[in-house]
Amino acid sequence: MKKFALITLCVLCIVCFAIAAVGCNIHTHAYTLQVATDVYKVSDATCTQKAKYYYSCECGEKGTGTFDYGELLPHTFDQQVVSDAYLATSATCLAHPTYFYSCKCGAKGTETFVYDDGTELQHIPGAPVYDFLHGANAYSAVEQCKTKANYNSS
Repeated sequence: MKKFALITLCVLCIVCFAIAAVGCNIHTHAYTLQVATDVYKVSDATCTQKAKYYYSCECGEKGTGTFDYGELLPHTFDQQVVSDAYLATSATCLAHPTYFYSCKCGAKGTETFVYDDGTELQHIPGAPVYDFLHGANAYSAVEQCKTKANYNSS
């Protein structure tokens, strides 16, 4: 029994010396630092969202809360979306419709593309329609299309 008490006392002394050597500082994380590096990056910037990062602690630990940092990226108008929202010119019997290029975010650009779905254009020339030009004392002829859609052409 004395041996057991002596061994227990020795173990307690060793533990106490180890605690004293390491110190009794218990660190409590405070995720308040905004460090914008790849280590803490959640997502890259886009044209609608700045880059997103996790808050961090002074010890380097990553938190769960996030903050935005940096600038938005410019729009990239490389999407060919065929929708009324992007229609630049309607189809006629002589030309396929054109649409504005768009960005992934939905923003409309200024450059256009021709949408050709393989449908053959159906222009059938018809009789010209004459319009009197008052100031010039002359007539202007506009050819009419005889297709079902009855598109005008000039």
